[in-house]
Amino acid sequence: EMVLDCGLKCIKILTFIFNVIFLIFGIVIISVGGAAMYILNKYGLSGDKLFDSFFIGLIVLGCIILVIAFCGCCGAIKMSKCLLMTFCILLGVMMIVLFALAIYAFLNQQKVKDVIVGVMDSAIVAYKKGNGTAHENVRKGLALMQRTFNCCGSSNFTDWGSDIPLSCCPKVNDKEPTTCPRANVFTEGCAMKFASTLQGNLVICGAIVLVTSFIIIMGIIFGACLFRHQTTDA
Repeated sequence: EMVLDCGLKCIKILTFIFNVIFLIFGIVIISVGGAAMYILNKYGLSGDKLFDSFFIGLIVLGCIILVIAFCGCCGAIKMSKCLLMTFCILLGVMMIVLFALAIYAFLNQQKVKDVIVGVMDSAIVAYKKGNGTAHENVRKGLALMQRTFNCCGSSNFTDWGSDIPLSCCPKVNDKEPTTCPRANVFTEGCAMKFASTLQGNLVICGAIVLVTSFIIIMGIIFGACLFRHQTTDA
């Protein structure tokens, strides 16, 4: 009996630690989603429903994770069967959704590319038509993307017409160039470069999904053990 009590205490502690980590993870996801939405709106890169929905989905997912972590922590401390059952069910649903999203993203890579192209095209059009603060923010956003990925325009530099921005050319002695002749322009479009970067990191994304799934399964096992103990005692 002493061994069983010791084992139960260990599972309670592990479940609590798991949920504290899960709580931090949820806060990080909410922060990333919120920061991404802020940056997209500030630099005029938002507007596509699917693109915006992804980051809104991250914020919602983070909130759900906070609820799950709350149920897990309180369920482990108070040994509440209701909270522990809710915790296990929500974790199970979350794992199913995680796998579904991963499969959807893998099977719809071209759609993701099309969304990125659409966002870039809209930003370039907004830049050409705009003025004032909004126009300056869009310029900074496009310049940041072009400079980061060494790319130009959405599909290629011709998206800019004759008005090619300085950020489409490499820096000279670590400084922004004063001119950007076509001979020096980055030939690859930003949408394709960004999409290729995402595609090149599919292995990393897959590894993250597997690790996250393993952590979720461990959480379900811990929660189920505590729930079973309470049910047996009752």
